[in-house]
Amino acid sequence: MNSRTLVASTIAFLIAGTAVAAPTPEPAAESPHLSACAGPKAACAANQAAAARSWKMAMAGDRVAQRDLAAILARGADGVAAAPVRACAWRIVIAEARGPSGADVANLRADCGRLGAAGQADAERLARAIAARIG
Repeated sequence: MNSRTLVASTIAFLIAGTAVAAPTPEPAAESPHLSACAGPKAACAANQAAAARSWKMAMAGDRVAQRDLAAILARGADGVAAAPVRACAWRIVIAEARGPSGADVANLRADCGRLGAAGQADAERLARAIAARIG
């Protein structure tokens, strides 16, 4: 099974499953969701810098940075708002770019499985747009 078939079947499985959470509207902006700092300013600034650096490297095709960016978007951090649709989109990009590892598949299922059908469809569209910019 190639990675595109794996991703498509995983998304189809998730849509047919019980994930019914309403999608969070997210702008189509390119960079991570930077947000106001709630904690110590230095730690917040470090989180924001790491997210921005990961995004830049991810857009250049760095797979490790893509994984890091997906992880921070999935959970958020002080200074970086969680963006579950974007996290799922990056997981799709990672899985479709090369043969995904077992961890990649598990992360895809976890991050995309939290979304409802509309959120998963949004993530698939965003993943196509990201992949076109990378490749």
